[in-house]
Formats: sequence, structure tokens, C-alpha cells
Amino acid sequence: MLREDGHEVFDYAEPAHLPPLATLGHVHLLFSDHDMPRENGLSLADRFHAAHPALPIILVTGYRTHHLDAQVARRPFVHLVEKPIPYDTVHVLIHQLAL
Repeated sequence: MLREDGHEVFDYAEPAHLPPLATLGHVHLLFSDHDMPRENGLSLADRFHAAHPALPIILVTGYRTHHLDAQVARRPFVHLVEKPIPYDTVHVLIHQLAL
């Protein structure tokens, strides 16, 4: 749906498959799942933010907890969205953050 909405999307099965984060300067936004193999979304968000502090990050999760909310609250560059999410919600959030 992101591609149909006119976005160029670079997708990776897991964080280990990403190119070096410093090479992603052309990216306008990181959109990632929180629960992933070998690295969670907050860890990825921290690494991405260190390389690109001006870019917003959207994490999605199907397992929202008070602990996760507290961790996200300490990272104003991270926006947490709970699954399932309607695409309209994603569309609006992406356009608010990245355009």
C-alpha cells in the first residue's frame, strides 16, 4: 500500500539485512515492526536516530505494554502504532511526519 500511495519503499526482512545506517541519508522515515528477530524496534530506532537524528521513526506492535509505552515516551523521535492499523492511519501519520 505504501508503494501504491507513491512512496519509495526499501524493505528488509530484519535489521541485520539493512545497509550501514549512515548510507541511508536519502530516507525520509523509518517504519518498522517492534518485535523482530535478534533486535527489537527500539534498539533499531536508537541506532537509526544516532545516524539520522532529524528523521522520524514509526514502530508498529501487536504487543503493546506499559513498559513499551514508557520506553517510547523517552524517545520523542519514535511514534508507536498498535496493530492492526488501518492504512488510512498510517497514511496520515507518514504525511504528518515525513513530508
